[in-house]
Amino acid sequence: MSYQEALQYLSHLGGMGIRLGLDRLGRVLERMGRPQDVCPAVLVAGTNGKGSVAAVITSVLTAAGLRVGLYTSPHLMNLRERIQIAGRWIEEEDFSRHVFKIRGALGDEILTYFEFITAVAFLEFRRAGVDVAVLEVGMGGRLDATNLVPNPVVSVITTIGLEHTAYLGRTLREIAGEKAGIIREGGICVTGVRQLSALQVLEEEGRRRQATVFRLGREFKVRSTDGESFSYCGRIWRERSLSCPLRGRHQIDNAAVALAALEVMAEQGFQVDGAAVRSGLASTQWEGRMETIPGTPPVILDGAHNPAAMSVLCRALRRESASGPVVFLFGVLEDKDVASMLKKMRGVASHVILTETQSERGLPLGELRKLASRVLPVPVDVCPDQRDGLRKAREIAGKQGLVCVTGSLYLVGAVKKLFPPDAEYARESPP
Repeated sequence: MSYQEALQYLSHLGGMGIRLGLDRLGRVLERMGRPQDVCPAVLVAGTNGKGSVAAVITSVLTAAGLRVGLYTSPHLMNLRERIQIAGRWIEEEDFSRHVFKIRGALGDEILTYFEFITAVAFLEFRRAGVDVAVLEVGMGGRLDATNLVPNPVVSVITTIGLEHTAYLGRTLREIAGEKAGIIREGGICVTGVRQLSALQVLEEEGRRRQATVFRLGREFKVRSTDGESFSYCGRIWRERSLSCPLRGRHQIDNAAVALAALEVMAEQGFQVDGAAVRSGLASTQWEGRMETIPGTPPVILDGAHNPAAMSVLCRALRRESASGPVVFLFGVLEDKDVASMLKKMRGVASHVILTETQSERGLPLGELRKLASRVLPVPVDVCPDQRDGLRKAREIAGKQGLVCVTGSLYLVGAVKKLFPPDAEYARESPP
């Protein structure tokens, strides 16, 4: 099976949509020798920030000399981004070989797209002999395919907000209960969650499972005076003047959550010291999150796809030095709380251009325009083609303004492809 044949085969699975549950994939993995059991794993769940936290953990562990497997979703430009070994994407021939093997082990099982890719990740981590796997949970936690790893070294829950309510529940407590499903008997959970109702659920689950819950602001703290450098005070580590290239005050909280998880790993024998923390933090890369493409005007790419993330993005944009218009190029999936996302733009957006997301689940532009025109007090235009939309946004922003592409990681990935492939921010594969 060639790589293109593997992609074509997987494309047919997209129509299955979301089917939470562990049984289907569990049976398939059993037939392949349970590859998810081979190496220690870190599970990272949360409404927002889980990708950034996973990236920081991976970067620090790599700086400590470990061979790390990283699994994230969705991808921006290339499916192979989702599965990385020691900072490099999975090779095409390894990917296609795993797809062929999984297909042969299916029997009567029918896997979803996400389940299939998760199985590919498990097989690749086994093949590559990684020292540890860092797994970003796809949705929720309890019934997510990544939760098939038996005993995570540490379970991380970054933040909790209202999202995927049709699958996870309509209250913070219900959603917290789903995410708490990654906590193991006698295990350790690190969390950046701040809402009391959600924290109560995590604490209750921790007590029920005789697990320990470490909370941001209680067992570990972070402080920053300028929103860039910061100090970390944990149960063991005390680190000052730390810096992380991920932009935004929220990324400091994400870094603190990652460091707390790394503290747990250090206690369990992983050789992580202060030098690795500083080096790993400083070299962390996570594209599509407050990522700036230099130019006149600059273009900021951010995959904010729910109200909480949009609120964080808009707070960060207020601190930008643009003296001209702030123009949003916006596209969104149909299952999002779009009205609340648009409301967060008030007072920040000077102009909004609506465009397609590059996903079959994108909200139709006719519906989006009606909603945006009703919610926003600024001009709203529609450009179905992302290239045309970006061109118009840059024209409106002019030399003194800036453009922000947001609403969906699918849109961010599509726009990112429009820039020169030889530019640093658009290289095909990490070094």
